[in-house]
Amino acid sequence: MPQRRFAIALSFPGEHRAFVRNIADALAGSLGKGRIFFDEWYEGEIKGRDADLKLSRIYGEDAELIVPFFSQYYSKMWCQIEWHTVRAVIARRRDEDAVVPVLLDNTKIPGWEDIDLGIRRKARQSGKQIAAQILEAYKSRPGRQLTDVNFKPEAPVEPKNSPTTGHRKRRVTSRTSSRPIVVLMDSTLPDVVYDSNTRAKGGTNADDITEVLSDLQITIIKETTSLRWQRDEQVLRVNPDLVVLHFSAFYSTTTPDDCDKRLEEFLQYMSGAKTRFLMYSRMSPDQNKWLQRWLRRIEARIPGLRNRIQVLPITPGQDATFRDQDLARRLKLQVKQILEL
Repeated sequence: MPQRRFAIALSFPGEHRAFVRNIADALAGSLGKGRIFFDEWYEGEIKGRDADLKLSRIYGEDAELIVPFFSQYYSKMWCQIEWHTVRAVIARRRDEDAVVPVLLDNTKIPGWEDIDLGIRRKARQSGKQIAAQILEAYKSRPGRQLTDVNFKPEAPVEPKNSPTTGHRKRRVTSRTSSRPIVVLMDSTLPDVVYDSNTRAKGGTNADDITEVLSDLQITIIKETTSLRWQRDEQVLRVNPDLVVLHFSAFYSTTTPDDCDKRLEEFLQYMSGAKTRFLMYSRMSPDQNKWLQRWLRRIEARIPGLRNRIQVLPITPGQDATFRDQDLARRLKLQVKQILEL
């Protein structure tokens, strides 16, 4: 089963923001900030058009456990938008206990039955105490995720050829799973999403790639990227065997030239791990030659990446999406070869 981006996603009315922030901070202290969805931590990702679709994707697909905070204020518009998606999760993933609400008062929320138990806040109960109960509910769920439960930190490892030698050391995490871990990285910007149906739903190429690779014995983690994405450390800690990366994963419509620079920064950050990379892009033969020159320059500047980056060139055209059977076959074959599956 593909790993979801967030361990826990919090849905709440603004009247309780300060209280929920304390809970989010406490949860982040246990699971890592990158594994908790608290909306103000992701304002840059949510802002702009189709904010409702972005939130629907997060609550509907990207979170293992969703925690709505029920109160008299939960009837507000944005809470109801989120609750509409959460109700669908309840129906679809009931056997996973994927939704556990916090009951802040006695307000009855349509769609949550009296026989379903939540976390009821007692008088003068602190945010940390509520967070501890949420964390216990998360750890007790059926099919809980590998990254947060079975990973055991080792001593910090300083990557070879690190540009930050002498600064804060980076931590690479060991794991007990025998399944290769594959991280899929791509943006939701419409300009870089290949398939029109996926684009219309606010998805990414990574969503289509997940379907292509779903029958392989691997653990898939999806990372939704942008030029403002800053989760290099979280990806490094996962210690993936392979990162499947769109060459335009960090593309920005306002500063497109910064995409290459940000991509190089990410590759350099990962250079001390064992991770291999498969980069894909739609490109003409001339563009493919340019990309090969770019890769040779990267390997010369960052020797630790030598022979660890492969390219999947995609010929531009209407059928150049990962829903195309030929392209899907090529992608899967290359992934299997890299991972020796």
